Amino acid sequence: MMDCRIIGVMLAEQNSKKGKERNDRFFAVPVLSKVFEHVQSIKDIPKEEMANVVNFFMVYNLQQGKEFSPIKMLDPHDAVKLYKKYRLA
Repeated sequence: MMDCRIIGVMLAEQNSKKGKERNDRFFAVPVLSKVFEHVQSIKDIPKEEMANVVNFFMVYNLQQGKEFSPIKMLDPHDAVKLYKKYRLA
């Protein structure tokens, strides 16, 4: 197990044969990582890299017969609040 720091979340929906459902994606980095110690938020990730990540989720879901639609990105503070809400649900 590795301690990680949540740096944000991508709110998203996906459509499948069952209908539309939320499919949010949380982003985290290892707490003890020297490589990512400067990364405190998804805003610290280069835009091109984040575009590649979003594209990966869209293509992956498309291959599964689903349509993945990003809604928006949230900062670490709001991401942690959402994570806690999901954990309690």
